[in-house]
Amino acid sequence: MSEFRFIRKIIGLALLIFTGLTSHSELEAQQLDATFSVIPGDMGNYRLKMVLNQPVTFQFSESYASTQNAFSVIIKNLYNTTPSPGGFGAGTGLSYTTSGGKSGNTVNMGTYGLTFGPFIHTTDEVIVFSLAPATTIASGETLTIPAGTAIQTTPGNYGASQSFNAGPYTAVIANSAFTGVAATMIASASPPTVTTASAVSITSTTAVLGGNVTVDGGAAVTERGIVWGTIANPTTADNKVTNGSGNGVFSATVGSLPAAATIHYRAYATNTQGTSYGSNISFATPPDMAVVAATVFLEGAYNGVDLSKNINSSIPLTQPYNVNGHSGGTAPGIPANAVDWVLVELREAASAANALSSAKVGSAAGFLMNDGTIKATDGSSDLTISLSGNSGSGFYVVIYHRNHLAIMSANPVSEGAGGTYDIDFTTLSANTYQATSALTTLSTGRFAMPAGDADGDGDVDAADLTTWRAQNGGVFTYNSTNGDFNLDGVINAVDRNDFQQKNESKTSKVPTT
Repeated sequence: MSEFRFIRKIIGLALLIFTGLTSHSELEAQQLDATFSVIPGDMGNYRLKMVLNQPVTFQFSESYASTQNAFSVIIKNLYNTTPSPGGFGAGTGLSYTTSGGKSGNTVNMGTYGLTFGPFIHTTDEVIVFSLAPATTIASGETLTIPAGTAIQTTPGNYGASQSFNAGPYTAVIANSAFTGVAATMIASASPPTVTTASAVSITSTTAVLGGNVTVDGGAAVTERGIVWGTIANPTTADNKVTNGSGNGVFSATVGSLPAAATIHYRAYATNTQGTSYGSNISFATPPDMAVVAATVFLEGAYNGVDLSKNINSSIPLTQPYNVNGHSGGTAPGIPANAVDWVLVELREAASAANALSSAKVGSAAGFLMNDGTIKATDGSSDLTISLSGNSGSGFYVVIYHRNHLAIMSANPVSEGAGGTYDIDFTTLSANTYQATSALTTLSTGRFAMPAGDADGDGDVDAADLTTWRAQNGGVFTYNSTNGDFNLDGVINAVDRNDFQQKNESKTSKVPTT
């Protein structure tokens, strides 16, 4: 029956063909990579075998309505001479799919020893594929035959010495009337080509990631974006952030990244042929918190050995600072060795001079203990500071006290082996920014924050003296009397003479604007 259908097509071709149905250049638009041979049959004859080495894609230039439940792929100039006797018979092995969802398989293959004008010759090969009844392949639809092998299943008439022209070859699909070309080969579609761009604007939980779809693979890119994870070579099964479609450069801010982690990411792009990925790139997200282990002395509270805790019973449960946008912070109780509240601020900048107020990435209030260490509100843990907007993990450390001049580290402090940011302002003056003028040298050779800034404006001047005079001899109350520079709970001449007068004209060296 299959042979009858094929002969009927050839007869139709002979009656309806006209000169110039297709040009030679059309047939050579693309190439078919296939290898042909003959293999022994069951009765001493030889059957045709074709190995399709690479997928081939055809695009229909007109609609193809199935009238024979099949269509024919014509491979041009396969034979150097007309096969004698050649033969046409049942075949199997290859399949196809179309962009419109049609599919089928090889049903016949071989050669027919007739020449009809420029369309088909005795040196051409015909492979017939099945097509479901009442099916139409639309104009513009593509049809792809994957790489594979087709073999005649019925005894052929080829000789053992059959030769073939060397490929690659050209091929067309005949129209349903078998009078012309319905589809020609096009470059086979493939997954897109995409590159991954370097990450920028990295924070503890976000980064701007992107890529570039440079080649669409012959099919429209329907989705593109970024995939990421904490293991190399993530896929769309991991964390995925879509970012449009089509070719070109793209980028987006990717959020919900884990802090203090190594992030692996790749750009991806998808078309009908699959999903491709760019190269794997990694970066480290900075931390979203820092545990600070700082040691500092207050000049006024220093007693020659450690810090006095004379006002311990007056320290409120709520911290007193609203410096540089800081607010909030209460303690469940006041630790027995607490001297006073202090505020610790972290700044991120390229240099100490650029570590301005706007460079703040976090702050927290804690208790200054009598040994000079700063502790969290439980009185024993190191101070934990939540971070926001930081791009790295090294910070300038600023210490504020309500009536001492603020100080800042000379260099960024990085996380140590113990997981804390350690700095001691008391033992080495070089640890403090502009140490000569920023610090007071104590009688024991250690260093402290200068006392006398009653109004907390960053300098010791006449206004602080005015504040002291207004409070001198009065009853000490924590929140309203900052003239008690030595923190002994009494405001008297000692506060003026030993601290405010001594430090007159000193200013804080912490950069502000």
